[in-house]
Amino acid sequence: MKDKEYQDIFRQSPISIEYYDSLGNLKDANQACIDLFGIQSIDSIKEFNLFTNPHLTEQAIIDIRSGKTVRYEMMFDFNLIKRLKTYETSKEGVCFLECHINPSINDEKEVTGYIVHIIEITERRQIADSLFRSEEQFRMLLDLAPDAFFQGDDHGNFITINKSAIELTGYTREELLKMNMKELFTEDILKKKPLRYNLLKNGEVIKTERELYQKSGNRIIVEMNSKKMPDGTYQSFFRDITERKLSETALEKSEEKFSKIVNSSINGMYFYHLKANDQLIFVGANPAADKIIGISHDLFKGKTIEEAFPELVHTNVPEMYKNVAKGELGSQEFDIEYKDIKISGFYYVQVFQTEKNSIAVHFTDISDRKKTELLLEQQSNELQRINATKDKFLSIIAHDLKNPFNAIIGFSDLMIQNFNELDNETLLQGLNTIETASKHAYKLLENLLVWSQNQTGRSPFNPEILNLNSQVAESFKMIESSAAIKGISVVNSIKKATMIFADQNMLDSILRNLILNAIKFSYKGGKVKISAIEREHEIEVSVKDNGVGISPENQVAIFKIDKHTITLGTDNEQGTGLGLILCKDFVTRHNGSIWVESTPGSGSTFFFSLPLN
Repeated sequence: MKDKEYQDIFRQSPISIEYYDSLGNLKDANQACIDLFGIQSIDSIKEFNLFTNPHLTEQAIIDIRSGKTVRYEMMFDFNLIKRLKTYETSKEGVCFLECHINPSINDEKEVTGYIVHIIEITERRQIADSLFRSEEQFRMLLDLAPDAFFQGDDHGNFITINKSAIELTGYTREELLKMNMKELFTEDILKKKPLRYNLLKNGEVIKTERELYQKSGNRIIVEMNSKKMPDGTYQSFFRDITERKLSETALEKSEEKFSKIVNSSINGMYFYHLKANDQLIFVGANPAADKIIGISHDLFKGKTIEEAFPELVHTNVPEMYKNVAKGELGSQEFDIEYKDIKISGFYYVQVFQTEKNSIAVHFTDISDRKKTELLLEQQSNELQRINATKDKFLSIIAHDLKNPFNAIIGFSDLMIQNFNELDNETLLQGLNTIETASKHAYKLLENLLVWSQNQTGRSPFNPEILNLNSQVAESFKMIESSAAIKGISVVNSIKKATMIFADQNMLDSILRNLILNAIKFSYKGGKVKISAIEREHEIEVSVKDNGVGISPENQVAIFKIDKHTITLGTDNEQGTGLGLILCKDFVTRHNGSIWVESTPGSGSTFFFSLPLN
């Protein structure tokens, strides 16, 4: 019964069990062992011998033969088993095993066999390896940290030290681990008393400043942040702030020397100190600076110039300041516009060295002056435009309006003085000339009135939805005779359902002027085509002719009032010089655009676009 119970336990145990005889030959294994090794039955591995196991040392073999229990861990590679064809297995990859060899001893104290318990510990090993790697990474990060670090107990003895702490103190790791905190640090400079770490509460962070004794004998000042951990240890990060302290001392001396001048100045002054790492640190300001900028300089203290004034990063100002601080560059002065979420304005700046590696930045708010200069510049530009407009206006009155009246008066006088001597044909010719000159003068005067009204804002603007095809047809009726005289065909290719949002009078004027211009500069028998393209947010209208074209220099000038570009048509037709300027003014009034594409000798196409609503 007892043997059967042992057999049942052996077979049903979830732990893999192997049984070897006294010579180390494998005799039996349970189902858990068969499953572990991925074999069909125990017969697959019957040739295994315990004493040929490569994982057992010579000493281990001696121990188990003498009756001692031996434990060891091993990595089992199923892929290697397959390559060596040691036995057939259904498993792949590797696993980790923990083996316990227990000798079986009879009453005569003789070893009669060996029972081996095998436990798979792959997951445990992976967790252990992961923890090991995490600890390695933590140690690596600590050693890469720029700040010095140590971990200690509540008696002040060091437990862990990083590379920066070794470099800062000058001691080796081994020397520091034998030292106590009291041997390295003086009392807290600020509170004038030693820090008792064993009095700290869990999670409490204490910031102190202390003198540190380096191995070389030098004393430096360090800023230390210490925290007590739940396991009773404490951790401290500390950094060398000697230069900062020296800078503060230098600043105090500088402030004493210049305090009366600086504090009474109505102009702003900022002070910077250049550290050994080439960082320019903001260290102070006078009261006027806060008043001018509108921000307390306390917000900038201890920051680099780039941190305090981020918009200077993309300028040469930080580098210039540093060169002045080093003495490599003399005093500098310049105007600058600065704008971020808190500060906005124009400033006149003077920067000069106060002492080695220290500078003062003297500045004055010139925003009002800059606004005045900008306003003067705008007014100057506007005055130039007005003068150009006036000159054009007077030119039209003095020259273009004078010519038709000269013709009218001249032919009228001629006809009156020689009325009885002139035949009907000559009289008719004179009347035609007077009529043509009168119409031209009237058209010029009409354009002048419309243009002047538009310039002074007195021209009414009432946009509405209009049928573009109909508007083109109506505009053409008024100038149809001009096209008929030259035998020019005018084609309206705009779809009848095309609508446009515009002021009717202004649109008529735009269309009439562009079509009349196309007729004027087309040869007899030519063709003028009016088209339109409807886009997503606008409608684009074009008037195309196959006439004389426009030179590149005239294309730039034809829409400008200060440029004189009057050209005779192909039949010597005269223009007013204001037609295209009116077109531009009216299109601009609609928030649209107007332009021309032309090649001399190949005709021109005038385009204008208006928003759909």
